Amino acid sequence: WFSDLDATVAVILRWNRDVDHILYLCEVNGLSVRAERGADIFSHPLGTLYFKLLEYLSDPTQTEALSTTIAGGLWGLSFDKSNELLKNLRSGNGKDIEKDISALKELKMEMNKSGVISFIIMVGELSGLITAENMEDPLTVEVWRAIVDLSQSIATNSRIENPLELIKELLNYKKTSENKVIQIGRGSIESNIQIMTAPPLKGLEADYVCLILS
Repeated sequence: WFSDLDATVAVILRWNRDVDHILYLCEVNGLSVRAERGADIFSHPLGTLYFKLLEYLSDPTQTEALSTTIAGGLWGLSFDKSNELLKNLRSGNGKDIEKDISALKELKMEMNKSGVISFIIMVGELSGLITAENMEDPLTVEVWRAIVDLSQSIATNSRIENPLELIKELLNYKKTSENKVIQIGRGSIESNIQIMTAPPLKGLEADYVCLILS
């Protein structure tokens, strides 16, 4: 089939890391390919921190969720300040936390004034989760886009106009769905050769399919 220049080829691999490895080998050898890898928005670092933050905003007694965001580097705190706040939260002395993290107070105020999607985006920005540096990673960009799209879908389908109600629905969705996998594309979109993990196999159309699952 190497002589059939118009043929489409699908290479199916088991793991995302294998997709990245094969894509790299193809690119360094000048072979034009397109790769697709799956990413679970709930287990991705950005998704994990974001939904922990939503847990706290939904229920401020969930101080362990807030601690996770602090330990994860959010809120623009110094190392020493982060350690101080973590100790306070874990000893039950977190009642004045908004004095040290002013963005929390601002978010609670905006929750009663902002539109639902505007607030969802604001949570990422004010917490320091969505930064120019973080958005340099294409996978992180796609995960963030998927979170916003999911929020928009739930808000529209359930006719939600209150940010707190949307947050609760997002948390319920996460709890019942366990995962939400999105497909991230890389490489040349015009290539006839596509590398992917097994989940996208449904509906796949290609002249040649190569399965490498060992």
